[in-house]
Amino acid sequence: MVFEITSPNFLDPKGQVLIVGGGIVGSSVAAILSGSSKYGSIILLDRGISSRTPLGSSGLAPGFVGQLNELPVLTELAKRSVKHYLAIPNKSAFQQLGGLEIASTLSGYAILEGRLRLARNAGLKARIIENTEEIVKLAPHLINVEGDQTGRLKGLYFEEDGKADPVVITHFEQEIASQSGAYLMDGDVEGIERLEEGHYIASLRSGGEKTQIHAEKVVICTGIWARQLAPKELWPIVPVKHPYSYSVIRPPKSPSPFIRWPEVHVYARDHGDRDGVGSYRHIPIPVLNDDELRGADSALDKWPAKFDKVLEDARTVLTSEARSTFRGLVDLQERDSDSSSAYKFNGLFAVTPDGLPLLGTLENGVLCAVGIWVTHAHASAKLIADVVLGEKKAEDEWIFEQLDPHRFGEKTEQLIRKAVGTYNNIYNRKQ
Repeated sequence: MVFEITSPNFLDPKGQVLIVGGGIVGSSVAAILSGSSKYGSIILLDRGISSRTPLGSSGLAPGFVGQLNELPVLTELAKRSVKHYLAIPNKSAFQQLGGLEIASTLSGYAILEGRLRLARNAGLKARIIENTEEIVKLAPHLINVEGDQTGRLKGLYFEEDGKADPVVITHFEQEIASQSGAYLMDGDVEGIERLEEGHYIASLRSGGEKTQIHAEKVVICTGIWARQLAPKELWPIVPVKHPYSYSVIRPPKSPSPFIRWPEVHVYARDHGDRDGVGSYRHIPIPVLNDDELRGADSALDKWPAKFDKVLEDARTVLTSEARSTFRGLVDLQERDSDSSSAYKFNGLFAVTPDGLPLLGTLENGVLCAVGIWVTHAHASAKLIADVVLGEKKAEDEWIFEQLDPHRFGEKTEQLIRKAVGTYNNIYNRKQ
């Protein structure tokens, strides 16, 4: 249920927690907090809370959930999140169909061997596949071996990885929050002001009208829009542009793992009735001017013409049959919602100088959980909820230290460039 902001209770901060951002992270925070009796009102606010699809990155994310990351803290967050996703009753929320990484060169093999060692050290189930035929069997309609008689492919298979549906998870968390008494509201926050100790006020527009909500605690979960609410503290969040594409609608195939080709920075998956392909193999395109985001209705951005060649190159890893299903790509912003045609989009997501989220306390009473992938969403939400409730665990202190939103200090151009540079190494692989 979506509430209108009419109750006078929302002008009294006592016992109120305001969560700004209704994507997978903010919705998960609301679900966790609403199950506690510590605060009287949990308010989840988003400009598109009543939308069928979240307007931020959660509504666009392709849902690849690979638990191994070269940064151990992200591996830990992924393992915790997957445990939760597996417990969601709707089995389309997370399908544990595995993840496959493919290499065809000596340097690529070395990458896979190194990641296998990391996986075993992290307690993840993984194995090297050296038989090309066995690799292809995992996703025969996608993996291209046409004309290759050398049998050079090697694969690294993670059997406990899988594919998530961020929209299903987000709606599940919102339903839990609503059933537990949380208020879900449409509104666009324009600013947060501290009036006194234990009293914050959020100015927003809702239904075309300006209004206010008062709260004891404010949790910022707005992803690419985070800088607009706390520009001095959240400056390290840099939105970047990223191309992804969906094939035409086709008959369902046998379930398959998601696939990555680390040597060429390409990834693909079966979405059920379509296939999807994306690529990081291009010069990063950051959005450094906040004015470009301020009026944006969603995390969709204008399609850059240079992305056409990026996706064309990416599709060479696919079979000719699969490549043919991506012909005539239409920009998502221009297609009919019920169209069966292939489509592409430029989605924005956030990067930071060290590839890690910003999670923790900005100042007494204001917290943030931003720059977070679906892979790490629930565990991150649980950590920030523990802080709000005063239940932070000693064994999690190392995580908070690494994700501390103040860890970068003063803003410098060098750090901004470093953040943009993490785009081409999104899985934080050691160079």
